[in-house]
Amino acid sequence: MFWNALSLRLKFFAASALTLCLTVLLVVLFQTELARRDQLERVRDHELPAQLSSVAGRVEAQLNKVIAGSEALANNTYLKAWIEAGAPLEQQAAVEAAMAQVQRSLKANAAFMATTLPDGSVRYHHWEGGKLQWRLLSAETPSDSWYFNYLKSGRPYELNLDSNPLSKSVMLFVNYRSDAQGADGRPLNVAGGGLDMTQLATLIREVRVGKSGAVMLVKADGVVDVHPDPAQAGKVDLSKLPGFAPLLADQWKAVRERGVSVQQTRLEDGQVAFVGAVYLPDLQRYLVASMPLQEVTAGIRENQWWTFAAGAALLVMGLALLYPLVGRLIGPLATLRRQVAAVTDSLDLSARFDVTDQSEIGEIGRQLNRFMDRLQQSFESVRHASDDILARSLAIAEGNQSLSGRTEQQAGSLRETATSMEQISASVRQNADSAGQARGLSAGASDVARQGGEVMAQAVETMDAISHSASRISDIVGVIDGIAFQTNILALNAAVEAARAGEQGKGFAVVASEVRSLAQRSAQAAREIKQLIAESNERVSAGSSHIERAGKTMRELVDAVQRVSDIMSEISAASGEQAQGVAGINKAVASMDDATRQNAALVQQSAQAAAGLREQAGRLVEAIGVFRLGRGERGGVVAG
Repeated sequence: MFWNALSLRLKFFAASALTLCLTVLLVVLFQTELARRDQLERVRDHELPAQLSSVAGRVEAQLNKVIAGSEALANNTYLKAWIEAGAPLEQQAAVEAAMAQVQRSLKANAAFMATTLPDGSVRYHHWEGGKLQWRLLSAETPSDSWYFNYLKSGRPYELNLDSNPLSKSVMLFVNYRSDAQGADGRPLNVAGGGLDMTQLATLIREVRVGKSGAVMLVKADGVVDVHPDPAQAGKVDLSKLPGFAPLLADQWKAVRERGVSVQQTRLEDGQVAFVGAVYLPDLQRYLVASMPLQEVTAGIRENQWWTFAAGAALLVMGLALLYPLVGRLIGPLATLRRQVAAVTDSLDLSARFDVTDQSEIGEIGRQLNRFMDRLQQSFESVRHASDDILARSLAIAEGNQSLSGRTEQQAGSLRETATSMEQISASVRQNADSAGQARGLSAGASDVARQGGEVMAQAVETMDAISHSASRISDIVGVIDGIAFQTNILALNAAVEAARAGEQGKGFAVVASEVRSLAQRSAQAAREIKQLIAESNERVSAGSSHIERAGKTMRELVDAVQRVSDIMSEISAASGEQAQGVAGINKAVASMDDATRQNAALVQQSAQAAAGLREQAGRLVEAIGVFRLGRGERGGVVAG
């Protein structure tokens, strides 16, 4: 880097210069910021409110004259008597003189009266330009609404910016009601002066808030009556401009509470400005002023540049004195650098640095001398140690060669052991497989024997069912034998009765004889069936006994097969455990084989490392030999 290539003198000078520049810059900026804040606070809290109050006082002073003159015109005793007399037109000359006098005293543009006549009508008199005009007012005429609205308000006077058919220009009319009232309760006279708004506007426009600040006369709803640009009067609505929203908030609450309110805001053109307002109760309007902050702080910025210029001049003079001073300060360090360079070239560790400076640079020199002492001792120790390392590395190399041969022999023995263990493992696995097959066959035989036992049990149940059925058949045959016996008796009785009947009973006697014969044959057949069933029951009983003995034999066979299966399971489990044990031994032997091979590789690496160590030790001895250790000798190089 460019910075690293610079000399220490230039670095120290550059760092000091940069520090001074930043200090001057920060001081000027801090001073400017303090001055800016002080100026803004002074303008916001004192100057702008004072200017607004001054303009408001001048406007109110002019309006107070007009209000006082309007009151005098409304309560003029001569005009009161003239109105009470019915305001005869033939006395207009005196009325003109009175109105002209009021106009001149007020320096107004016009004077007017709205008189209530005895018949209840209202006649409006307007004096302007040396001419008196009059007309009747009507509540249905829009241009006459000012009069009726004023009466409804009940206020003693009001200021109304308006025009009328007798005066084409917009004027500020001061409406003042007389103390005297007519029979209908309305004032006899509503009179006042009319000021051309150009006069009031000129008064307000002449006020300068700074160079580009503006003063406006604004209604309560935000509409501007007087604007620095006459063409904008009545067209600009401050309530629609975001920059003036703080003033108009809550119906000018801040202005009404403080009398004069000044706030900082951002105007629609993007400028940050102070906007202030004061309430004019006589006009029932607000005097609003705006002043850009840029204009307030313009002088401060100009002073800032002058301060920068003065600071730069002082900085240049200070840097001119600083450069040679830096050279004197780092002189001892340059001397020490030259001594270090000489020691580096000569590699004389017995040399010492000559320092007279008592500052940090002198301390560095003393610490370097201590370092040279310890370095000299360390190099002597390293030279002796390197000779010892060289000798020991030769012994390590010879031992590694012997260890390598023994390791190879051990690896061969482990390989033979691993082969034998593989054969044993194969035999154990074969035994385990055979035991597993025998266990499977015994399990199959056990299942077959169990199924045979179940079949024998079913046969016993079937023989029992046959015996039960034969018993029921025997019972049924007994019933049949009883029926045959009763039938035989009935037939015998029938034959006796037929014999008693004589000739009429011969046919019935034949039938009775046949029935008796049939009953005897049925009884004989029933006895034969009963005998056969008895023989069948004996055979079934004998078969059931044989089947029960066969079932018992099958159960004994199942138990024997189950015991054989359990024994084969134990043999299979033992064979599996033997196989796992043999497999573990195989893994252990394989691990020992791998470890032996790795040991052999490590022995080879150790031999190579020992050879490298011997070579490095030789180089170390050679490298240390170039240093002068203070006894006029140089270290020799030990051949490897």
